[in-house]
Amino acid sequence: MKEGIPITKFPYSDLSFVGNLLFKEYPSTMIYTDKLNTPFIVEWADFRNETKSNIYYIYKTSCDNLKKYLDKGLSHFDLIMNAEEDVTFLFTGSIENPTNIYLLNVNNILPSYLPSSNSYFTKEESEDISDVIKHFKLSERKVEIVTHLSVVASDNHIEAYSKIHKTELFHIHLNNGDYINHGRAQTNVLGNVLVNLDGLYHEVANDYTKGKDRTKKITNATEKFNYDGIAYTEVVLNRAASFSVYIKPKRNVPIMNFFPEVSDSNFISSGEKIFHDVIEVISKAQSKESMLAIKDKYNHNVFNKLNAFAEHIIKCNLNVDFHYYNPISESKWKENIDLVKANEIMNTLSGTTINELTDINKIGKFTALNCKTGHFTFGSNDEEEFTGYFDDLVIPNMPNLTFVDFYEIKIKRKQSKNIFDSDFKFEDKIISCLEKTS
Repeated sequence: MKEGIPITKFPYSDLSFVGNLLFKEYPSTMIYTDKLNTPFIVEWADFRNETKSNIYYIYKTSCDNLKKYLDKGLSHFDLIMNAEEDVTFLFTGSIENPTNIYLLNVNNILPSYLPSSNSYFTKEESEDISDVIKHFKLSERKVEIVTHLSVVASDNHIEAYSKIHKTELFHIHLNNGDYINHGRAQTNVLGNVLVNLDGLYHEVANDYTKGKDRTKKITNATEKFNYDGIAYTEVVLNRAASFSVYIKPKRNVPIMNFFPEVSDSNFISSGEKIFHDVIEVISKAQSKESMLAIKDKYNHNVFNKLNAFAEHIIKCNLNVDFHYYNPISESKWKENIDLVKANEIMNTLSGTTINELTDINKIGKFTALNCKTGHFTFGSNDEEEFTGYFDDLVIPNMPNLTFVDFYEIKIKRKQSKNIFDSDFKFEDKIISCLEKTS
């Protein structure tokens, strides 16, 4: 509390409770009225550990400002800053029995006690909105509402903003979580969501710019200029509800200019194709059956980034919506990831392996043999070393082998790895072994 004046008597008496304006895990913004039907708003501010008591502040507002707030013409912050006479009363305890009362100007409310400046009313966070509207007859009241672009409903907003600025947008809406509340997001939690999502976008882009095996080279300045833009995203807008961020590609190019191998005419730009694939990866990785359709489509780094993203969702108990819109093609896609889906993604990824079989023919000498286990070590004439086991059909011949003779062997190599690992683990098995006589 800053620059407050302690007072002994609470200034408002005979207030009646109307309803909760904001209620998530607990009521945080409550509305009362007096005999003149004036709206009074009580804001929960903090919990004081030393006294085990809640801290609140109360301020008087007008029915016009209340309606503007409910219709998104005023942010929550602006509603408080426009309190009647610019004053509020901070207290502990309860509205029925307030203690430790201070009078202060609204400009002196601690920043930690205030909502963010772009926190707007959402019906989903209010359980008594109909009672409030009915009590103050707000539906009958006519006020001029200038709705800021950043408070339009998310589906309409993304399309409106995209069309105005002629750019595609990817909407990331953090619905709720342990660190998301009231138009605010803990910096590291939001930052990790953006870093992980941008990393996933970047690796999907690399599948096209550098190839799935990452062997394609960027050979000239134009390609490098385009790559530096299309492989990354940038934040262009944020809004509260509970917290939303809008991103777009740093640079966009026509699909045929940079991804000529993508023949699907449904995609008109690099960003549209990449965002589509990001949505596809998140969606199909939620079950082993749908995972089969994409397991061979993307580089392991894509799945590695997805695994890290899902891990962050679980760690912070987040629920995140994704919404893409392109104003030119009018393409739109949606997806969601929450605690349950993130667990499904991690389980699917950890249970998905890539297996390959390769035949290898070599000439050389054995340097180690164990007839009991069937284990061998073999050095080839081209100075490669192989180690593994004899096949059951060939193992009876092991006692006849020597370390001085040359042999031509055929190895069946089984390579396997988890889908998000970079390196294969392999097993070598000799399925044929013939003495080389000349």
